Amino acid sequence: HMVPDKTLIYDNFGRLVPPVEDAQMEDYFNRVLKNARDSLPDEDEDVSLGERIKEHTVTTPLRALRQSSHNVKTELTARQQRLFDWHLANIEYSVNTDVDELSLRYGLDIDGLEHGFEGPHVLLKEGYSAVAESLAA
Repeated sequence: HMVPDKTLIYDNFGRLVPPVEDAQMEDYFNRVLKNARDSLPDEDEDVSLGERIKEHTVTTPLRALRQSSHNVKTELTARQQRLFDWHLANIEYSVNTDVDELSLRYGLDIDGLEHGFEGPHVLLKEGYSAVAESLAA
């Protein structure tokens, strides 16, 4: 089954998150990832992606989350934090591990967020173990 490029997100009360709000958080999340990647240590060193994401959620400006031109938010609301966490969990789901276990240098191709396979995202009706079972046969 094909997974659509844009998936609707619902909040913890079952209400649809407005697409513009999700787009703002996705933009913020992607800027945090870029800032984390841009802070790579020397070539001989590495840190976890999760560690740098935590650091950069504090230091990345929230310009996309402005309520008005005069009121710039300085921290995420609880709802915005849940949306941010959703995007974080989506990365963890796609690479099958916690971001704290991912290398900042090698854990992701952050520029394109490609995770090793070309083509559209899909779900397998028989489950992903069907791939391994077919390869083992």
